[in-house]
Amino acid sequence: MDYKEYRDYLREIVTDDAKANDESDKNAFVSYALSTLFEYEEIPEPMYLFLENTKASGQRIIRIDGMSFDETDHSLILFIGDYDNLEDDAYLSMKTIDDLYWRLFYFLDEACNDKLVNYLSQADDAFRASWATPSVYQSTGKVSALM
Repeated sequence: MDYKEYRDYLREIVTDDAKANDESDKNAFVSYALSTLFEYEEIPEPMYLFLENTKASGQRIIRIDGMSFDETDHSLILFIGDYDNLEDDAYLSMKTIDDLYWRLFYFLDEACNDKLVNYLSQADDAFRASWATPSVYQSTGKVSALM
C-alpha cells in the first residue's frame, strides 16, 4: 500500500467512525490514532479529553485532545490533533505546529497552577484529568507532546 492508498484508507475509516459516533472528523481521527498507538503498545491507555480551543488567563488559548500517563518512567504524554479531511495533500506549517504546541503548553501551565477551575466545569474530562497533571509534572518534569 503506498502513501495515497493509505491516506484514502485512513480518510474512509475516520469519516465512517465520525458518522457512526456522531462526532467531528478531528475527534474521530484522534480516537483512531490514540487507539492504534495503544493497540500496538506504543502508549499506555489514553484518556480522551477533546477540549476545544478555550480562552484562559491572559487571553491564552488552551486545547488538548488526550493524555496518557506512563507509569514506567512517570511521564505525561499530551496529545493534540489537527485533521481536516481534505482531498489534497495538506501539510502542517511551522506556524500551525507552533500554535498547537503553545495551546498544549498553556493547558499544562494552567493545570499546574490550578487555574483550570476558572475556565472549565468540574464535570469536564479535561478538568478531572488535570488533577493529576501538577503532581506528575512537578515530581518528574517529564512531559511529551504529540501532535
